[in-house]
Amino acid sequence: MAKYTTGEAAKLCGVTVRTVQYYDTRGILTPSALSEGGRRL
Repeated sequence: MAKYTTGEAAKLCGVTVRTVQYYDTRGILTPSALSEGGRRL
C-alpha cells in the first residue's frame, strides 16, 4: 500500500492539510506509519 505525507494526501483528496490534520486529531484518519523523523505517513 502506498504511503503519503499529510500534504500529499490532502492534495490527492482535494482538501487542505489542516483538514487532514483535523481528521487525524478526531480519529477519522490515522497514520499508517511514522517516518524516522516522526512524520505521519
